[in-house]
Amino acid sequence: MALDVAAMAARALSSACFASQLQASSNLCVLDLRPNLQYRQSHIQDAISLSLSNLLLRRVAANGIGILPGYVKERLARASTIVLYDAETEDVERSADQKSALKVMLEAVQAVAMSVYFLCGGFSSFQSAYPDLCKVVAAENASSGSSTHGLAATQAHPHYHPSAPSAPAAGFAQSHPLQCRNASNLNLRLPSGRACAKSSAEELLSETKSPAQLAPHMFLGSIDHASDSELITSLGVTAVLNVSTQCKNYFSDRLKYMQIPVEDKINSSLMPYFQQAADFIESVREANGIVLVHCVGGVSRSPTVCIAYFVLKHLMSVDDAYAHVKNRRPMMDPNFSFMGELRMLEKRLRQEDHQLMAGHAPRVSGSATA
Repeated sequence: MALDVAAMAARALSSACFASQLQASSNLCVLDLRPNLQYRQSHIQDAISLSLSNLLLRRVAANGIGILPGYVKERLARASTIVLYDAETEDVERSADQKSALKVMLEAVQAVAMSVYFLCGGFSSFQSAYPDLCKVVAAENASSGSSTHGLAATQAHPHYHPSAPSAPAAGFAQSHPLQCRNASNLNLRLPSGRACAKSSAEELLSETKSPAQLAPHMFLGSIDHASDSELITSLGVTAVLNVSTQCKNYFSDRLKYMQIPVEDKINSSLMPYFQQAADFIESVREANGIVLVHCVGGVSRSPTVCIAYFVLKHLMSVDDAYAHVKNRRPMMDPNFSFMGELRMLEKRLRQEDHQLMAGHAPRVSGSATA
């Protein structure tokens, strides 16, 4: 699809005009295309971070917005007006970077929506003119005495009591801009400061008492959590993903269940179930429900499935997904065989991306099969 430069020039939106729309309309979708670190420091109010790697930009250019995460597509579908911005682009037509995120995303979004604009002068110009309409995250975190480590400062589930270490695993918040973006849009608040540090015994006790919240729609736990009717009700769980052969589906009369009958053995395989499990979890999210993923101890099988979900549905690398789950539930430890299958999944997805780059049939996000 050819880039309609004339249409793009006509779609430029001044800071003044955008400020008026931002204050008057509740049906805007604003996409911040700058690097995730810049977004975490400051951004226009209500903007969604969409920091795309070069590889994903190529996939968007080839496939359109269909490969974007579900929460972004939902916001785009609901919006009457869509505004994109980067750091400081004044004129898309004369931009030196012909493959910039702004150009690629404008083309992709214009293919499916009518009222699509880019903010002339980007965030820099808008913040200078309308600082009150921008959110300075770093300053707010400093004043509140807490740190979100780059994750969105939205409260987690009211019944959730964090027991994870106070900082993400090395490299999680620094590398892979898209993966950090997806993790940040899971709307989790990490524990702040070393004051949260616990002894290993206290930490283990806390972990076993409560399931770990990996996302607003997703908890990871054990058979103890899955069989606790009062806990299930208090968490608002609507579905359960049972990754075991021996655990019962205790509340099948009122909850939606999926069971993966796999044992925690070195010769067991979860690979054939990765896609189905990821689709199940995503269907719960799309229905505004909450899913509890569990096995017997919540140590090996169920964490493996959760990592596969983030890889398939949130476009995270295995390392970043592993770090995120480990941060929320430090006792998790997938067996060697399951980790190998996760690496195989990642390798397959990478090969399909290479095929796309080479001009072969593209992969649709989340469509890998065993």
